[in-house]
Amino acid sequence: MSGLQTVHQLLLQLGIILFWALVLGSIFERLGLPSILGYTLAGYTLGPQGLNVVQSSEFLQILADLGIILLLFYIGLEFNIRKLLESGAQALVISPIKSGIGFLLGFSFAKLLGFDFLASLVAGAAVAVSSTGIISHNILEKKLQHTPEARVVMSMLILEDIFSVTFLAFLLSQNGGVPFTKVLLHTILILVLILTVGIYLSRWFFRLIKRLGHEDKIALYALGLLVLFSYGVAFLGISPSLGAFFAGVALSEVAAASRIERELEMLKRFFVLVFFISIGLFYAPVITFRSILLALGLLVAQVTAVLAATIVAPFVGLTIRSAARLFILDLPVGEFSLFFAATASMVGIEGAQEILGAVFILVFITAAISNKLFEKEEKVLDLLRRWLSKRGTNLLLFNRYLSKTRTSYVDSEYVDTVRRYLGRIAINFVALLSIAYLAGYAVTEAELPARWVFLIALILAVYPLYAILMDLLKLISYHVEKLLKTLLPKMDYFERRVAAKRASVMALGILIYMAAVLLNLLAQASGIVTLQMLALLFLIIGIGAFIYGALNLLSFFVLR
Repeated sequence: MSGLQTVHQLLLQLGIILFWALVLGSIFERLGLPSILGYTLAGYTLGPQGLNVVQSSEFLQILADLGIILLLFYIGLEFNIRKLLESGAQALVISPIKSGIGFLLGFSFAKLLGFDFLASLVAGAAVAVSSTGIISHNILEKKLQHTPEARVVMSMLILEDIFSVTFLAFLLSQNGGVPFTKVLLHTILILVLILTVGIYLSRWFFRLIKRLGHEDKIALYALGLLVLFSYGVAFLGISPSLGAFFAGVALSEVAAASRIERELEMLKRFFVLVFFISIGLFYAPVITFRSILLALGLLVAQVTAVLAATIVAPFVGLTIRSAARLFILDLPVGEFSLFFAATASMVGIEGAQEILGAVFILVFITAAISNKLFEKEEKVLDLLRRWLSKRGTNLLLFNRYLSKTRTSYVDSEYVDTVRRYLGRIAINFVALLSIAYLAGYAVTEAELPARWVFLIALILAVYPLYAILMDLLKLISYHVEKLLKTLLPKMDYFERRVAAKRASVMALGILIYMAAVLLNLLAQASGIVTLQMLALLFLIIGIGAFIYGALNLLSFFVLR
C-alpha cells in the first residue's frame, strides 16, 4: 500500500509542477520572454528552496535526464550539413570571432569576480553560444527564413552546437572516469564516423523499413536507434546525452528526418519541460550580489561579441542591412547557456549555482532586449547601418571588390575534380582509422567480446573502404588516361581507355601497399591491434590489385 501511495504522491507532485510550469511559461511568452525561464522559475518556487511543495526525487531526476537526451537528439536532428554548406564559409569566419570574443570576455569577468578556473570557463562558454530556440522562433515569426542573415545565423548555430557538445564532454569528464582528452578524441572520431558511415547506413536502414511496410513506425525505430547510441557510447566513456546527439546527427540526412521530428515533437516538449523544471528544482539558481555583477559583465561580453560579428559580416559578403539584422537575431542566449551552468552544478564545480543565477538573469535580459529591438527594428537597423558605414574601411567598396573577385575567379574543372576526390578519400580514410581505434578500445579498455566487436567493425568498414578504393581508382584513371594520350597519341580512344583502367588498378595496388606499410608502422607505435589488422587488410588488397592489374595490362598488350 505504501508503494502505491508513493506512486500517487509522485504523480500528484508531477501534475502540480507541470501545471505551474505551463502557467509561468505562458506568462513569460506573453511578455516576449523565453518560456524556459518560466519552467526554471516554476521548479525553483515549488522546490525545497521555495514553497517546498515538490521534493526532489529519483523519479523526477530520471525524467530530467531523459529530457537532456531528447533535447540533444533534436539538436542532432537539426545538424544539417546542407544548411551549414549554404553559408558555411561566411559562418566559419564570423562564428569563431563572435564565440571567441564572448568566451574570453566572459571568462575574464568571472575571474575578476573571484570565481575559480573551471567556473570561469563555464561563464565564458555561456556567452560563446546563442539560443537556437529563441533565434529560430524569431526567424520564423519575422519571416526571415530566406534572407542571407538568417542562413548565416543558422550556420553559426550549427557550428556552436559542435562547440557545445565538446564543452559538455569536458564538463562531464570532470565527474571522474575517462580523462577529457580521451573523451574528446572519442567524440571527434564518432562524429567523423557518423558523418561518413553513419549517415549512409541510416539512409539504407530507413529505406529497408519503408520496403518492409513499417513506415508508420519510423519514429519508434528512431527511438530505438537513440537508445542504442546512448547506451553504446557509454562503453567509450562518453555521456549517454552525447550519444543522443550522435544519433540525431546520423538521422539528420535521412528522408524521414522531418517526419521523425514532427512525430516526436510532443514527447520532446514534455521531457524538455521537465528538464528545465529540474534546473530550478535540483540546481537552484543562486542570485547574489556577485552573480548580478557577473550577469552584467556577461551582458557586456555578449553585446561586444555580437557587435564584433556585425562589424565582420560585411567583409564576408553580407550587406550592411543584413549585418545589422544579424546583431538583433544573434543577441539572445538561452538553453545551452543554462545547460552548461546546470551541468557544472551537477558535477560539483564550485560557484556553479551562482553562475546559474547569473545566466538566468542574462537569458532574461538578452531576450527582453532582442524583443524590444525587433519592435523598433527599422530604427535600430538604420542606426547600425549608419554606424557601420562611418567606421572602419569603406565596407561598400570592399563588398564590391569581393563580389568582383568571386565572380572573376573560377576554379578549373581539373582542380575541382582533384579536390573533390582527395577530400572524400581523406574523410573516408579517417573514418577507417576511427573504426579501427574505437574497436581496439572497446576490446582492450571496455573489455567487450572481441568476436562481436570485430564483426561490427568489419561491417562498418565496408563502405569507407569501398569508397576509398573507387575514388582512388577514378582519380588515378583520370591521370593515367591523360598520360597515355601524351605518350601514345596514335592509340585508339577505346584501347586507351581499357589500358588506362588496367594500369590504374596496378597503380592502385602500389598506393594501397604503401598505405599498408604506413599503417603497420602506426600500429606498432600505438600498440593498437585493430590497426595491425587494418594494415594486413590493406596489404592483401594492395598485392591483389597489383597482380590483377599487371596481368590484365600484360594480356592487353600481348593480344593487341
